[in-house]
Amino acid sequence: MKVVVVYNPKSGSSVGEASLKDKFESAGINVEQMIPINRNISSSLRPFLKNDKTIIAVCGGDGTINSVAGILAGTKTILAPLPGGTLNHFTKDLGIEQDLDKAIANLHNARPRHIDLAKINDKVIINNSSIGLYPAALRFREDLPKSPVTKWFSMVIASICSFIRNRTYSLTIEKDSAQTPLLFVGNNDYGLEHGIITGRKRLDQGVLSVYAITSTGRLRVIKVLLLFLIGRASNSTDIRTWKTDKLIIRTPRRNVRVSRDGEHEKIDTPLRYEMVKKSLLVIGGE
Repeated sequence: MKVVVVYNPKSGSSVGEASLKDKFESAGINVEQMIPINRNISSSLRPFLKNDKTIIAVCGGDGTINSVAGILAGTKTILAPLPGGTLNHFTKDLGIEQDLDKAIANLHNARPRHIDLAKINDKVIINNSSIGLYPAALRFREDLPKSPVTKWFSMVIASICSFIRNRTYSLTIEKDSAQTPLLFVGNNDYGLEHGIITGRKRLDQGVLSVYAITSTGRLRVIKVLLLFLIGRASNSTDIRTWKTDKLIIRTPRRNVRVSRDGEHEKIDTPLRYEMVKKSLLVIGGE
């Protein structure tokens, strides 16, 4: 077996290039080329997309894997995602071993399979996306010094800012509609257990799982967030859920800050989410 390896030297639990290559060689896998993730990744990978049997192994967090998945989507090139970030939600949901050495060794016996991707305005989503509180917190956290309390502090400040602005968005799913200040959109079925949004058991069901707070009053939004914190949000009448294959978000604003697989950016409105069923060929996991 031979692979092209894409890696992120800045990822949360990154392994050095030489050490990473040694891990593949020790597992009996020939590394054709090592490619660091950067803004030129699309052109760097283009020569390898001509061979249908090419395996692109990606060692990095969800953002790194997202960048490569978007390039391979719709092709016959095989993606081998490997844990290399801080959280690694995508590899966990695929059932991939979280020990990097074991995950690499398991590639020998793995078989390619097709999974779904989601998109927002043609931008790929491998895990989930949201508008409202979470992307605001991600943006605010960038300006804070790195520390164990940064994540929670940024979420608190972002929450306060969100309540002051009290921005809402018009959500349309088929013939249904609602106003929401906070929205979560998952690629495939994310469950809600004890008020907590859980991981996925499958990535080939062809559905978006949508969770929205449908109250627009500040006090009721605070109440829902408190219910989330104590694990009782599933009992709230201010949360609505949908299973769909597409939805539209409208707002008077020209663009909206959106989170996408742990990263954030401003995207022009309206926001159009849709499923792209079985569009990515992956290897590894269950």
